[in-house]
Amino acid sequence: MSPRPVKSEIYAPNHEITGDYDKALSVKCENGTFVGYLDGDILTFKGIPFAVPPVGKLRWKLPQPAEASDKVFEAYHSCKTSIQPQTMLDSGLAYEMGEDCLCLNIYNNISDKTAKKAVMVWVHGGEFLSGGNSSSLYDGYNFVNANSDIILVVINYRLGIMGFVDFSKIKGGENYPDVNLGIHDQVEALRWIKKNIAAFGGDPECITVFGESAGGGSVSTLCVLKEAKGLFKRAIIESGSVAQATTNENSAIPALNLAKAFGAENMDDLVAIPEDKIKEYWQTANADARNYIVMDGRLYEKEPFELWNEGETKDLDLLQGFMAEEWKLFSLTFQPKEFYDALNKDVADRFYDSGNEEYKHLYDEYKKLVKDKEGPMWPGVDFMSGFYYQQGTLCQTAAHAKNGGRGYAYIMDVPSAIPGMGACHITDVAYVFGNLDGKFSKNDPEVHLRVWESDDEEQYDFIREAGDEFHKLHPEIFIEYIAHDFHS
Repeated sequence: MSPRPVKSEIYAPNHEITGDYDKALSVKCENGTFVGYLDGDILTFKGIPFAVPPVGKLRWKLPQPAEASDKVFEAYHSCKTSIQPQTMLDSGLAYEMGEDCLCLNIYNNISDKTAKKAVMVWVHGGEFLSGGNSSSLYDGYNFVNANSDIILVVINYRLGIMGFVDFSKIKGGENYPDVNLGIHDQVEALRWIKKNIAAFGGDPECITVFGESAGGGSVSTLCVLKEAKGLFKRAIIESGSVAQATTNENSAIPALNLAKAFGAENMDDLVAIPEDKIKEYWQTANADARNYIVMDGRLYEKEPFELWNEGETKDLDLLQGFMAEEWKLFSLTFQPKEFYDALNKDVADRFYDSGNEEYKHLYDEYKKLVKDKEGPMWPGVDFMSGFYYQQGTLCQTAAHAKNGGRGYAYIMDVPSAIPGMGACHITDVAYVFGNLDGKFSKNDPEVHLRVWESDDEEQYDFIREAGDEFHKLHPEIFIEYIAHDFHS
C-alpha cells in the first residue's frame, strides 16, 4: 500500500469534555482521560500534555510532572510548538507557537491486535532551534500504517532561548541554574511514556527512542544521562552525536542578547516579557538566540564523550549512522559550480585560514586521505560532512563496541529529490516516516520499505523484541547498509 499524502496541520486547542464521548477512542492516563480520533485503522491522540505548562513563574524552570486528573479531554490537535524562528525547510512550522508546548502525539494501528506493542519515541531535529511534532514531516499515520505492530510517540521540547540558555551572567540568574531545559523536557516525556504507554497497548519495557540531527544529538545525550536510565531499552541515532554541544560561556550569549534587546536588568524583568514579544524578537534574532546542548557540569557531570568512552551505553542496543553527503543541504543555491565554490570557501574560511593550528593540521591530513578523489565536491561536502556529522557518529560507534555494546551502524546514500543535493542531511526522515511528497525526498515507497524491512531477522527484531536473546551481534563495528543502491 502506497503511503498517503500528509497535509500540514492547522492549530486548534483541545478542550475538556464534560458530556458523552466515544469510550472506544479514549485512554485513561494519570493526568486525565484523552479521547483521540480514528482515521481508517489509525487511532491518533494529539496534544497530550506530559508536563505542567512551563509558563509564568515556570518559564525557564525544570519541567514539572503533569498533574493527576480525573477529567476527560480532547486529543484532536497538536499543541503549540516551542517559540522559534520560521524555517524554509519545513512549511509545517507555520504553526501556532507558544511556551505551552510540552505535549506529545501518539499513533496506533488498531487493526493489529499485537499485545504489548513495541514503542518508538521520536525526538525531532532543527538545530535545537526549530521543529515540533505538528510538522508534516513527523506525522505518524504512514509510519504505523506500514509498521502496525509499533506504537509511535512524537514529542515536543523547549528550543533555543527557551530551552538551552545560561542565565548565570544575569542578576538573579542563580535562581535559574538549569541550562539544558530541552533535554530535561525529553526526559520528562520519557517518564510519562514509561508510566502511561501500557494504557495505549504499548510495552513500557520495549521502548526505542530515536531522532535525527538535533534529535540524534539529543538521543546520543539521553543514552549517557543518569536521569534517563531505565526509561528506554534501545536507541536509533540519525545524523547526530554528543559532538553537538557547547560551553556555558557560549550559552550565556543568547541570554545577554535577550536582556539587551528588552533593556532587562534582572531575571524578574526577563520573566515579565510578554510571550508575544519574545516571539517577535526571535523572528529577527535567529543567530543571537541560537544555542545547543550545554556541557554545564550540572546535568552533565562529565563531557558526554567521556561517558560514551567509559561504557555508559553498553547496556543499550544502538543503531546509528548518517547520510553520505550530509553537508550538501547547507547551501542556498543548487547550481553545482556556485554550490561547490561556496562550500570550498566555507571549509577554507573555517579551518585552513582560521589561525587554528590544530584545525589546519586536521585539514591537511584530510587532504592526504582523499587526495585521489575527483570532482568539485571535495573538499566542501566531504570535509564538512565528516567534521560535523560522521566523526561524532563513528566515535560513538567505536566507544559502544569497545565496551561490549550491541548494535548496528549504517550509511544511507539515497539522494534527495532536490537537484544537486545528493544524499544530504534530513533526506532520511521522509523515508523513515513514509511521508513522501516528492519535494525533498523522492516519492519512492520502496525505499521506505527497505528502511524498515530487512532479511536480517536480528535487525528486524531490533525494534520489536523486548528480550535480549535475539541480539547475538558481534562486538566489533560493522556497517549495515539499511538503504543502498537506490540510484538506479
